[in-house]
Amino acid sequence: MYIEANGCNGFAQAAAEAMCEGGEVDWAYEVILDSSFVNNPCLYGVYEDMGKAPTFNNYLQNFEPQFSVAHLRLSTSTTLPSTTNAETSAPQNYVITITFNVNNLDRPRLSVARTFIHEMIHAEMFRKLLSVAQHPSIQLSQEQLIQLRNDFPGLYDYYKRWKWEVPEGQSPSSAQHQAMAQHYRDIIEQALREFDDSHPDELYEALAWIGLEDTVTWSNLSQTERDNINQTITDFNSSNSDNCQ
Repeated sequence: MYIEANGCNGFAQAAAEAMCEGGEVDWAYEVILDSSFVNNPCLYGVYEDMGKAPTFNNYLQNFEPQFSVAHLRLSTSTTLPSTTNAETSAPQNYVITITFNVNNLDRPRLSVARTFIHEMIHAEMFRKLLSVAQHPSIQLSQEQLIQLRNDFPGLYDYYKRWKWEVPEGQSPSSAQHQAMAQHYRDIIEQALREFDDSHPDELYEALAWIGLEDTVTWSNLSQTERDNINQTITDFNSSNSDNCQ
């Protein structure tokens, strides 16, 4: 059993609480599924199908005990802003929580799957930060910043440029979104193809941009390119009858 092997650690306690409240626990991956998530057919169904996609599953495996100091929790909310499909919170007591906006599920399942892989990439970035911090939450000292630079130089560079040392004339931005727009869109596209391979490439490419419109990479596209991406997404949402909820 998990507790016999790992003791009553923070994850075990959080998992026990979730189970008492009607949730589920994937002990192998150390993933907590809150009852609000389990009882939502749209989210639970997409999660199960995404688990069959190798790309998404590879990210999920990063939270297995032998690989990670971080644990993952999936939950829902009815109070997130209407412009927010989901948000990934920085770790607390080693637990990274992805909270889905249940008011934004009246859209195609492929779009909801896009939210899953987008947020999983956020969670993976937080996992890397936590592995350097070696603390229940991210509190990076100067020594830990040096370790971050050595262990994850790409992530360190984006945090340095967009959070810690923003050049004069530029505004602070999401370091994770900046990194995602530049380096992770291919991963998002691949995960979506594995989830549902019945669409043209231009749709997967367009969906991968959702949530990344505040980045330099997006702004470097021509207006025509941005308009085409937005139109592709609009056409897909309006013509698709396979809405998740």
